[in-house]
Amino acid sequence: MTARKPLIALTPNYNIEKEETYMRPAYIRAIQHAGGIPVTLPLNNTKEDLKQLAKEFDGFLFTGGPDVHSFYFGEETHAHCGNVSPKRDTLELALLKLVLEMKKPVLGICRGIQLFNIGLGGDIYQDLPSQFPQKFPVAHSQPFYYDIPSHTVEVVPGTILEKIVQDAKLKAAHQENCHDADDSDAFDPLSGGCTPGILADSAPDYGIPGTFADPAPDHRTSGTFADPAPDHYTPVISLASPSASSTKIQVNSMHHQAVRKVAPGLIASGYAPEGLVEALEMPDYPGFFLGVQWHPEYLWEKDGVAAGIFQYFVNASRASSSQY
Repeated sequence: MTARKPLIALTPNYNIEKEETYMRPAYIRAIQHAGGIPVTLPLNNTKEDLKQLAKEFDGFLFTGGPDVHSFYFGEETHAHCGNVSPKRDTLELALLKLVLEMKKPVLGICRGIQLFNIGLGGDIYQDLPSQFPQKFPVAHSQPFYYDIPSHTVEVVPGTILEKIVQDAKLKAAHQENCHDADDSDAFDPLSGGCTPGILADSAPDYGIPGTFADPAPDHRTSGTFADPAPDHYTPVISLASPSASSTKIQVNSMHHQAVRKVAPGLIASGYAPEGLVEALEMPDYPGFFLGVQWHPEYLWEKDGVAAGIFQYFVNASRASSSQY
């Protein structure tokens, strides 16, 4: 009998001008690869509908998107703020409260980490260029495509994020052992060992750190907020895992806001250069609680840490499904 896959709820993107919801394919592919079934939530829900959705799904991914309205953390709107989506703010803040009460696994990406912090009593920088001066101006809104990292993040020891990084290092080491032991063996990402008789060079890419391959096909639908189209190149840069002694990882970056005052009950588990918060966790949360400022959905095919973020989240959601 086939094991039940966990159902993962994704908060929807919303085109305000066209009043249309949509979902970026990168999120869908990342959840499917990790073993979950992704489902985009409706934008408008009654309180009862939202309670049922919170109960029925096994895990919740709070996706990237527009700025959260500044009134939710008690500030006037900054002159350099972008567009907001009141309907998304209403949905996601109400949903966050419900799923945390039910101890369901949650993963927040970009806007998601900011919404976690705001919803739990923290605040954010409304505009990094004007509110967060840097000695060296790190590109938090990178000028190149999203499957290329643009800066590093220092990972805090003893956190979920550090566990994910260490796991990625082990998998990378196993992959190297497969190559060293026998050129005909391939790394098996499910068992963490080698599969005899398959040429390692022809094995599919499961997100283990290595060099860049050709960019994946772009399946975006015209008329949505399109990402920049990738150029077809083979960069010489590598997405290798940090060394065994390093606590730094490489991430992409596409945001102009970020966590400022960390909410009560949360801790920062990753920092960009000059101390900007890049990851948040809730210690002792019985499920899985992680927010990241970067976009691992564009990196997981080549980067073990990014793949591990989705794998840990989906695994926790699978465990959650057995409790309900």
